[in-house]
Amino acid sequence: MADAAAGDPGDGDFRLLMDYAHGFMVSQVLFTASDLGLFEALAPGPLETAAVARALGSSPRGTRLLLDACAGLGLVRAEPGRGGGGGSGALAAACARLHPTSSVSVFDTHDVIATARAHFRRPRGDPPIRFLGGDFFRSPLPRADLYILARVLHDWTDADAARLLGRIGRAGGRGSALLLVEAVLTPGGRGPARALLLSLTMLLQTRGRERTEAEFRAMAAAAGFTRFQRRPTGGDLEVMLARK
Repeated sequence: MADAAAGDPGDGDFRLLMDYAHGFMVSQVLFTASDLGLFEALAPGPLETAAVARALGSSPRGTRLLLDACAGLGLVRAEPGRGGGGGSGALAAACARLHPTSSVSVFDTHDVIATARAHFRRPRGDPPIRFLGGDFFRSPLPRADLYILARVLHDWTDADAARLLGRIGRAGGRGSALLLVEAVLTPGGRGPARALLLSLTMLLQTRGRERTEAEFRAMAAAAGFTRFQRRPTGGDLEVMLARK
């Protein structure tokens, strides 16, 4: 039997060490939010990012990053209406750079878009990017050939996730495609462990959950995206592409 080399990413001890390191980072996010008074600021009710930054005396960009981390960990809840993972525009910029003849848009809540516009700097020569603010359950969605949802569906119940995908399916029209970036549970929903822990957190905090490939495939098909592909990344998140 071959011995596993120390530090080999496939070695069980190395993976356990990485899990512990991840736990340490989670604790630092929690301590930072607590020290800044984030939870006290949000206790009376929901606030937009800019208002949270003013309450904490922190920068809008740093506050947004902290809120994203806390929401991902289930420490705070994102209100319905967050955009399709547009965020800072970094992903959109990368897409525009790879496909310079395409038209790229970022869709997110109005406060996120305001922050993105204030901090986003387009390198000279890069294609322009359009920033759109709105509520993806209520606002008209832009027509596009490809829609990217990165860590969005796990925030929502099955009914809400299906409703969102249905709106995207109707907005995109014939020939459009959907790219999902999510943690994927094994068949039967019994693993992997980190995805199960995240699924429990999402259920408790947002009523959402992680899903199996079969569930993603069925939801995409119901929205009209029937040609489905899955590409593992080797990390916690996987990429799924569904086409009409």
